[in-house]
Amino acid sequence: MEEEKKKSQGDRAPVIVLTFGTFDMMHVGHVRLLQRAAALGDELHVGVSTVALTKRKRNGRKTIFKQDTRMEMVAAIRGVTSVFLEESLDLKQAYVDKVGAHILVMGDDWKGKFDRIKVPEIIYLPRTQGVSTTSLRKGRPIKEKELVTPPFTRVKKVAPSGLQDGEHWSFVA
Repeated sequence: MEEEKKKSQGDRAPVIVLTFGTFDMMHVGHVRLLQRAAALGDELHVGVSTVALTKRKRNGRKTIFKQDTRMEMVAAIRGVTSVFLEESLDLKQAYVDKVGAHILVMGDDWKGKFDRIKVPEIIYLPRTQGVSTTSLRKGRPIKEKELVTPPFTRVKKVAPSGLQDGEHWSFVA
């Protein structure tokens, strides 16, 4: 699969996609988000929230799984190129710059919160309806027939500037 992508790229630079999440209690909604993000480019880099960041984002609520375990689960998803720890929401621009991202993908629950990020394109993907980490924490059963992943539209597009000359930096899983 990786060789096929390289052959289809020809001489063009790879399209680099970046996304973030807590990915606690990994479920089909997470998998679908990562698969859709991976389909948008040639490389998908994923920032997994640290335990400390998750506590700040969620008013002190702890994760079920340790950050290393969550990173391992995300790295196992087909299409994920690399995984790294996201330590702060305020560092989004630095992460975008570090990987040379062309596309930033976020869940639509973050819509508008990262529009200031300088990246050629931002895509907010709708959540998979019928499943969430919150519902799993509360012990609500998932009804397979209710799992719906809505289509998405690209909400911000700017002419891409391309990668800088030389090597690009990628995170190590």
